[in-house]
Parts: sequence; C-alpha cells; structure tokens
Amino acid sequence: MELQSPPPDDKLKPSEAERRGKLDKGENRGEFCGGKSKTMRARPEVRDILIAHKLRYWSLRAQYPSAFPNCSASGARRNVLRLLARHPAVARRLKMDIRSAYPPL
Repeated sequence: MELQSPPPDDKLKPSEAERRGKLDKGENRGEFCGGKSKTMRARPEVRDILIAHKLRYWSLRAQYPSAFPNCSASGARRNVLRLLARHPAVARRLKMDIRSAYPPL
C-alpha cells in the first residue's frame, strides 16, 4: 500500500493554500503554544472551576514558597498575576487581588 502525498499547491483551494502556508511559517502561534491549546474547551461552569483551582494553586505557591521547594516563588507570582489579569471576574469571586501573589505580612 503506497502512501499518498498531499496534492500540489496549484490544485488546492486558495484558502487551504494560505492556511497551509501560515502553518508552515509558524504564524499561528496564538492558537497553539507548545502543543497545548490556549483556549480552554470546557463548559462555562466547569471552566470557571478550573480557573479558580489554578488561581488557588499558584497563589498558595507564591505565598508560601518554603512549603513548595520544587517551584520558584517568582514563577508562581508571575503565573498568579497573569491569571488575575486574564480572569478578573473569577478572581473577584474568590476575593483575590494582587496581594494574593505575595506572602502575608
């Protein structure tokens, strides 16, 4: 059984040829990052629960770095701040703000 090669670009529709060209050049990095999709494919209620879990997870690691020696505090803080910026409604519901990324005084 022979493997079929893809048809030459002149036989493709223009949109498919453009899409194939974009994928070859790596211009579609906004949609996929390192093999992972940047958009979460989940129902809205499940999505909010997963985002809340991520916020709590990284907030704990940022606040108590000595309890989690395998994770740097600066990386955890960066993750918390990015999640806070990207999902402010979920953060408000959890009563989290910028101070959640730093150890308590």
